[in-house]
Amino acid sequence: MRRIGSGYVGTDDIKTSTANQDIIKTERESNGNIDQLYKFSFLNHSPCHVVINNKKPIFLDEKQGFDMTHVDAPVVSFVIVEEGVEYQFIGAY
Repeated sequence: MRRIGSGYVGTDDIKTSTANQDIIKTERESNGNIDQLYKFSFLNHSPCHVVINNKKPIFLDEKQGFDMTHVDAPVVSFVIVEEGVEYQFIGAY
């Protein structure tokens, strides 16, 4: 099987969002060479809205979360709309 990734990113603890926070952009700014994630798993600890790849807002109920794999469209942007949402994530690039 051919390897398609080169590394992993994720939260080191449960984090708290700021309003309209793009968690992929934050990782890109701190880790450099990340332009998209081909695997991504997100867990929200309270209800929230997210905007994936600059599309329309999606509601996630408490601990509903979101998962995608290499067969889905890559994630280039993942925005948590509300402030104060506790969350964690892991992704592969």
